[in-house]
Amino acid sequence: MSESIVPILIHLDTPETETVVARENVIVTGWALHPKQPVVSVLVGVDRELWVVATTGGRRADVASEHPGLEGSERAGWRTVLDLTEWPREEVEITVVALCADGTAAWEMPSRVRLAPTRPR
Repeated sequence: MSESIVPILIHLDTPETETVVARENVIVTGWALHPKQPVVSVLVGVDRELWVVATTGGRRADVASEHPGLEGSERAGWRTVLDLTEWPREEVEITVVALCADGTAAWEMPSRVRLAPTRPR
């Protein structure tokens, strides 16, 4: 009998879909958790062209409260900064990928955000 597949729980908190963000450094946050093994890396992508490694291990009391008893839930947060100052498009797609210790991966449905118009200098 084969072992059932347990999904990685992953969520993109900010920026929210359909929001307008300044054309500058954008803080991207969320959380990722696997019920049976550690999430070892989180990658955040813009339009599947630019990929940045997020800092993991952020405190998330809300995730721990929602998933009591899951090891690592209290430190499931991740965060990174995307420099979108010179990004060539007005609408971008932000994708988050979480990687587990055994090499499995999962991604969050992309968030589409609009970049504010460039300010005159």
